[in-house]
Amino acid sequence: MIREAELRKSLSGIKITRKSPSISHILFADDTIIFGKALRNEGAEIMRILKDYEEASGPKVNMGKYSLSFSPLTGQDTRHEILDIMGMREVKDQGKYLGLLSQVGRTKKEVFHFIQAKVEKRISGWKGKLLSQAGKEVMVKSEKSTIPNFVMNCFQLPMGIIDELNRTMANFFWANGDGDKGVHWKAWDKMCDEKLNRGLEFKDLECMNLALLAKHGWRIATQEASLLFKLLKGKYFRRTSPHMGGEACLKVQRFLIAVSGGELVMVVA
Repeated sequence: MIREAELRKSLSGIKITRKSPSISHILFADDTIIFGKALRNEGAEIMRILKDYEEASGPKVNMGKYSLSFSPLTGQDTRHEILDIMGMREVKDQGKYLGLLSQVGRTKKEVFHFIQAKVEKRISGWKGKLLSQAGKEVMVKSEKSTIPNFVMNCFQLPMGIIDELNRTMANFFWANGDGDKGVHWKAWDKMCDEKLNRGLEFKDLECMNLALLAKHGWRIATQEASLLFKLLKGKYFRRTSPHMGGEACLKVQRFLIAVSGGELVMVVA
């Protein structure tokens, strides 16, 4: 129904640039985001689509679960008019979705500080002084393999956050008791080495972050028919290729990998 409305030009969707494809909606699991211009007729069209959905599927649409977000440039009169037509509440942003903020600005350290707070809360519940070094090793590895993963799969964490996480884990591992950080007999990056190289194989969060993001770079490099590729191409590399680099391409936080004989030979950030 949304696609038909877009083809009829009654719902325009949005474009990040003039050369990018239009996006009218995003579907994930049982959640839907519909995009349109702040116009009276488009608001009415969205309500018509929801009404048709009710009649076709049976369940009533709970308007209390719907909300509207406007561009900062949208005037107050226009906002009030559309809100009256659609009968929804206005929100500045959509808050958190699946544990992540739906909108992330340039100041990422404050946004991702919750990861550090969550790790510290978990560690404070561990009885570190009752654990041996081997026990602490198991706890650190289990913690690092769970909490930050879902964030690092979507965003490149600031180095400040990664350093804080490493420092927290190191303090716990070397601590002798409550409030005692102990002596750090070995640098944390050396502790991430293989055991054959006298490390303990703790995960290097920076490398792990790059590895998780690399799949998005691979998708950009290999799936030119995907919506992600078309959006980025329209904004960053209209006249070139993501493989060619250049100042415009460097603005995209991408990680392109070249594979030779099944081995990773290069990661470009």
